[in-house]
Amino acid sequence: MTYARPTEPLHVVDVLIEGFRLLWAGIRLLYLPAFLLALIVGAISPIEIPSREPAESFDFDRVDWLRFAASLIVGFYMYAVITAIVHYVASGAPEGVPSPLFIATRRFPTILAVNLMYILAVFAGTLLLIVPGIFVFVGLYFCPLLPITEGRDPTDSIRGSLSLIKGHWGRTLAVAVITIGVGFTAGAGSEEVALLLSDRFDSDLASQTISSLTLAAFEAIIYSLSVCVTYSLYQDLRLRQNAVASA
Repeated sequence: MTYARPTEPLHVVDVLIEGFRLLWAGIRLLYLPAFLLALIVGAISPIEIPSREPAESFDFDRVDWLRFAASLIVGFYMYAVITAIVHYVASGAPEGVPSPLFIATRRFPTILAVNLMYILAVFAGTLLLIVPGIFVFVGLYFCPLLPITEGRDPTDSIRGSLSLIKGHWGRTLAVAVITIGVGFTAGAGSEEVALLLSDRFDSDLASQTISSLTLAAFEAIIYSLSVCVTYSLYQDLRLRQNAVASA
């Protein structure tokens, strides 16, 4: 399927629909790398896969924290790769440009810095009060995207995100809340499916393997969809910004 960018600003519902269209257009390029990266993140993370067994006490030791940090870094790389593929698809898959994987790898130090700054800013805002945390979360919503889509550095990505959402806080918050809500609901559903499939096996190894593969299979779609919807909103706000600039 060939993807055509929208040429006019969209309503919020249309932004969500456009995200689905973008996912459908790029699913053949997106799914395998998203699946492999989701599988790697799941293998590295110290958080246990869903199980019918009683959960153990949540007490991280040093190794667990190192594994968590490693899974976070791989997660950032996963976001960069998926964003680069989505941007490639949305741009019409032009010939002669570097591959999305190359772009994501080359820009990864910037991606890592931007994501860490974003997390720390939201954490600091949340410590002050919930409202400042939400304010920072929305204001910097696009800063992890801009190093890939526009080649910006960390500080410029923050300024670019604030510029994009200026005058569109409500729209950005609405799409972000819907995206997170859908992702959370779909994630909970995928865990239940993983448990149902793993229950069919008596072997612990087989049960855990099936559970991990099932979760990764669903997470590849969920994660890709969330990036596509975010990119769709990015396109919409960029159109609105350009319309104001040219008026």
